[in-house]
Parts: sequence; structure tokens; C-alpha cells
Amino acid sequence: MAVRKDWTDQRFGRRVFVRPTDDKAKDGSTIWEALCDCGSTTYVVPGLAIKSKNISCGCIRDQTPNDFWARMQKGKEDECWLWQGTIHESGYGVLGWYGKQWKAHRLAYYLIHGEIEEDMFICHSCDTPLCCSPKHLFSGTPNDNTQDMVNKERQARGEKNSHAILTSEQVKEIRAIYAKEDVSFAQLGRMFGVSYQTIQGIITRRIWKHID
Repeated sequence: MAVRKDWTDQRFGRRVFVRPTDDKAKDGSTIWEALCDCGSTTYVVPGLAIKSKNISCGCIRDQTPNDFWARMQKGKEDECWLWQGTIHESGYGVLGWYGKQWKAHRLAYYLIHGEIEEDMFICHSCDTPLCCSPKHLFSGTPNDNTQDMVNKERQARGEKNSHAILTSEQVKEIRAIYAKEDVSFAQLGRMFGVSYQTIQGIITRRIWKHID
């Protein structure tokens, strides 16, 4: 007898599977109650929903730009707007938008400026992967992106960078915590409000290397 998979609290797209029902699909699969991020309750077969990439209750078809911008932690006019949704292991925000998977900052640029050429990067002037502030994003070629990173290393260090989120003291604290405790880059990132890539750069001294 096949063992039923427990989908409780597992997320797929915008839906979280809550509990199995007593109902069955035509193929005998258990129908589960699922809660969508919009608050709606739906009833689906988890495996079938994943296979068909049915990631929401249908609300995703009705998304508006205002829905997207509402998922930001907005700072002051010139500060970062940090994405509050799903974060990819790369450190960038990700989301589904009308059937396509986007990086959040790339979608932010698209919503403001329109189509993005396929081979173009959307770069951050603030070096913060989760930032979606239109003022901090610019379009560039792969070479532009590389040169931008080189220039920032030469021209802006630590708190002298006007967009820096962390202070020198916080950088020292991050390194001290990592040296003493069993903690991951991602956990430290959540503690200090930055991406795991930033923490990795601090620990490996790729960035903030002027701080002992």
C-alpha cells in the first residue's frame, strides 16, 4: 500500500498546503486544502498542482503593479526599497508574474521602463540584491556590470558608500558571531537585514576588507 506524502505546511508558489481532505481526485489522489497568499482557500491535488505549475488560486492573473510595490519595505526617497517576498539562494528576490518567473529588481525596472533587452543586466548602484528602488537600478551590458563592480571597489568603501546598510561596528559584530557560533550566512543575513551574499563577502573579506 502506497504511503501518502505529507504536504502539511509545504509551499508551492503562492499556496501553502494546510491539511488533507476526505475527498479524492479521479485518479485516487487525496485533495488537500490550500491557503493562497491572497487569503483564499482552495482545494487541490498537490502533485498535480506542481506538475501543472498552478501556483496560485487564480489571483496571480489579477496582479497589478501596486500589488508588486506593496511587497517592499520602503525607506526614504534615496534609500533602498527591500523586497519582502521569496528570496532565491542567490540573494535576489524572486516572484511569478503572469506566468513568468522574475527577479524582483528586474521586474521593478520593467514596470518603470518597459521591455528589457534579453542580453542586458539590471544592475544595483547600491549593491543590495534585495533592493528594488527605481533610483538604484540601471541597465547595462555584462561588461558594464563587471566594470561597475570594479569601480565600486575602488571608489566606495564601507560607510563612505552613501547606500551602505551596515556600519563598521556591525561588520565587526557579524564576524565575531560567525567565529563563535554555528550560524549560516543566511541566518546572519536575516539578523542584519542584508543578503546572504553580503554576509559571505564580509566573512571572506571580499568586501569591508579594510575592517579588522
